[in-house]
Formats: sequence, C-alpha cells, structure tokens
Amino acid sequence: MTMQETGNNISQQEHRLMIRVGHGSLAFAYRNGDGAGFSFVPYAINGGISMAANLREALRDDTLRLAKWRKVQVLLDSPVVMVPIDEYDEHSKELLYNYTVMGQENNAVLATILPQVNAVALYSLNKDLRLVLTDNFSDIKVHPVCGATWQYLQRRSMAGNNEKLYCYFHDGKMELCSFRKNRFRFSNTFEVAHANDAAYFILSVWNQLAMNEKKDDIYLCGEFKERDALIEELHRFVANIYKIKASSDFNRHPLTLQEGVPFDMVTALLK
Repeated sequence: MTMQETGNNISQQEHRLMIRVGHGSLAFAYRNGDGAGFSFVPYAINGGISMAANLREALRDDTLRLAKWRKVQVLLDSPVVMVPIDEYDEHSKELLYNYTVMGQENNAVLATILPQVNAVALYSLNKDLRLVLTDNFSDIKVHPVCGATWQYLQRRSMAGNNEKLYCYFHDGKMELCSFRKNRFRFSNTFEVAHANDAAYFILSVWNQLAMNEKKDDIYLCGEFKERDALIEELHRFVANIYKIKASSDFNRHPLTLQEGVPFDMVTALLK
C-alpha cells in the first residue's frame, strides 16, 4: 500500500476514485463511460458515528459500487498551514503544524507540495480515517480540499493587471486568497454563517492588502446562502465584484451541470 502525502504535483490526475471528506459531508466521484464523463455520488452520513465509520459503511454499500476501486484520491477538509516552499522542512512539519493549529496532536500531519504557487500545504488526517483508507485501497493520494482550487485561481489571476481577491465558500467556511504572479499574497480561512461576517473579513483583508476600491476585483465562488446580501454590502465599498460559475469557466462541462458538485471537486477533476 502506498499513501503519497508529499512531493507530487497535485495537477497530475489518474483514473482514481475521488473521495471528498468535508466538514460533516462525504462525497465520491469517478470517471464513467457516459457522456457526462464523471459520476458524482453524495453520501448521506450518519451524524451519530465518526467520519471514519461513515466511510467504511459507504465502501461496504453494494449499491454505490465503490468496492472495485483500488486507487483513490482524497480531498480532505482540515485546517491548513501554508509554508513557502523554500522554507519547508519535512522533518519539522509536525512541530510547526501542531504549534500553529491546536487540538490536532492525535492526527497524522500530511504535506502537499503546490508547485504552481511555490507553497507547501500542511494539514491533518484523522488516524481512524487513515486506517479505513489503508484497509480498502492499495494506492492513496491525499490532498487538502482546496489544493486544486488554489492553483486554478492562481492561473486565473494572471489575466489582466489589476489585483484580485478570491473568496471560496465551502463547508461553512470562506477561503480568502490573493496572488502575486506564482506566489500567495494572502491565504486564510474564516468561519462564516452570515453575509455581515463574510463582508467584515473580506473588507478587512482588502484593506490589509491595500487594494484599490475602484480598479481591483473581488471574485466569489462556491455556495453561500446569503450571497446576494453579501454582494450588496460589498458594493458599498468596492466597485468590481464578480461571481465565478463552474459551468462558465469549464465550458458547460456536464460535471458542472450536476447539482451539488463542490467547486473544489470540479477543479480537481477537470484541471
């Protein structure tokens, strides 16, 4: 069994079962032979048991037809510590991560190299969840849930001369990131439930980065129930606010037209 935690370019994609382990959610995707190219399978989790137990039950469910897969790519939603690639020391990753993020001491610390943005993402994997993966798959690649999305947004940011602040909503959180050429200018995550909370964090980062309210841009992607209210609030201070739609960015690929597919899975599958 191989679990590749470090060193691979996340842009490399093979025919694998994709498992997205979100905050209280579980979903699968894989290549198929029909016109859509991919099947997306959300799984209704049992909140009374652990995510590891939910995954084990899903893999045993004959109706989902997941048992045939031996190679897997896991998108994992856990706290991330971003390290510049030229400052990364693999031998100190556990110390750095556990010093920065509290309450993760009993989890395995993984690292994914993001060469396109010259960074290494450190994140944690529950050890029971890792055991389920190693019990069921012979070849395992694990990445942070936003790994492909960060690199996709970085490529997108190269168009034009204005600065761009990206806001990706998923799993009750908002990922904020901005880039200068091939490096992160800013990256952080905020828990948000309402438009006012999101607007506060976005505008705080906007001011911190000294962005221009008339020339620079804010881009919103992902699912957020109060998006219209957020846009209205942001327009009080910033002129250019845009919505990223996966169907537009990926030429209406059938995967982007399926209901409920997270933007991060789209970028990971279609990159």
